[in-house]
Amino acid sequence: MNAAAKLELRTIGHACLLILQDGEPVIATDPWLIGSVYWRSWWLEKYPSDDDIELVRRSRYLYVTHSHLDHFHWPSLRRLGPHRVLHPAFPNYAIPGFLHSHGFHNRILTPLTWYSLSDQVRVASVPVPFDDSIMILDTPDAVIFNINDAAPRRALLERIRQTFNPAGKTAIALKSYSPASAGALTFVNGVRSPLKSKKDFVQVAIDISNALGADYFVPFASQAFFNREDSKWANDHKVTYEDLKSNWSGTKTQLCKPFVTMDLQTFVWTSAYDAVKRSLTDAQLARVHEEEAQEKSFVWPEANAARLKAYMDEIYFVRWLYRNGIGWRLTTSGRELFYRTKTRAIENKIPEDHDFVISLPDKVMDDALANGILTDLGITLFVRIDTKINQKLAYLFFILMNLRDYGHFKTRRDFLDIVRFYLPVVFPKLFRVAPKNDRPLAIAFDAASAAKA
Repeated sequence: MNAAAKLELRTIGHACLLILQDGEPVIATDPWLIGSVYWRSWWLEKYPSDDDIELVRRSRYLYVTHSHLDHFHWPSLRRLGPHRVLHPAFPNYAIPGFLHSHGFHNRILTPLTWYSLSDQVRVASVPVPFDDSIMILDTPDAVIFNINDAAPRRALLERIRQTFNPAGKTAIALKSYSPASAGALTFVNGVRSPLKSKKDFVQVAIDISNALGADYFVPFASQAFFNREDSKWANDHKVTYEDLKSNWSGTKTQLCKPFVTMDLQTFVWTSAYDAVKRSLTDAQLARVHEEEAQEKSFVWPEANAARLKAYMDEIYFVRWLYRNGIGWRLTTSGRELFYRTKTRAIENKIPEDHDFVISLPDKVMDDALANGILTDLGITLFVRIDTKINQKLAYLFFILMNLRDYGHFKTRRDFLDIVRFYLPVVFPKLFRVAPKNDRPLAIAFDAASAAKA
């Protein structure tokens, strides 16, 4: 690598990271730049400027870490227009095909392999369970570990550190750090009982930084706030930079502010965090109220009971893990649906003897069934889970739905394939990395285009 060029790291939006070389954007990640996600529940606490969006639009490559809507945000991608998009390698991954059908050019990165983005920057992808990824960027003076929403084991992080930063360059870690899953939605005996406290989330960020030997931690992928009437509660549980700062101890890693701009040679950084605004404009509030009004007027189709049964029948292990059954309470109509796991039947009343109940608006449930993806309900932060069993076991149900939603339960072979695929993550010594002979991405894209011509 020629160390003459000026390189810069910039974070904008929510999980959008930019690397600039002499002022020109080389790569951008997960561009959620406009609008909201999850039924108008999530909103950006600092929207990118038009100049920021233009930088992303001019970026040579985009990288999408995974398919959650706050990372794979189709309205933002549609505004940017067709790009060269890099993807992690997942079995049964539908996003590249979807983007291809809309004129985007895709490249799936072979796991644990360096790819040259420019004469100064190269990238590697590490898929992690389930259908998430770590992106690693290498520059002449720094290695950037974009952990994003992944929850890697310490052994994996240490292996990544040894493999991808053997020279001990300055290391920068970026990671989400605030609750955004079913683990925050659990109630026990009517009392909200989240799996982790704010301090727990901070400790995870510290542990990851220590495992990677990070010199800097950039707060990342938690730059949203919540503004539906049924998700506003989550703002009080949101981990902020101030929470990170007050609990940041036991590490040599320097804590940066969010929305950072960092020189990747001197590591001097500045932040636009002071411009954060956690409130909506009148136009944005009108969109929330429109969504809520549509939900209140929605009429539940009777055929959805059969669709829910068909969905639940496809989830492995449910009969063994949840023997008392799973309830679905529709909050708009008050309707109850109960999946009796022993008989695989849908009943119209949730019995007193059940494992847990998931409560959500009728229209949201209908949308999720229509899309065939229910696991994202745990991310909305307006769903409620009342459990009579261990909270972690209730949380596991959303992981099982994830495996079903992404095609890993279609056949036994699909399930075995996903187990084999993630063995190097469970046993990091199985890594097979090709740090030399970098693959030049421009040539790979041009060859793929020529083959299709």
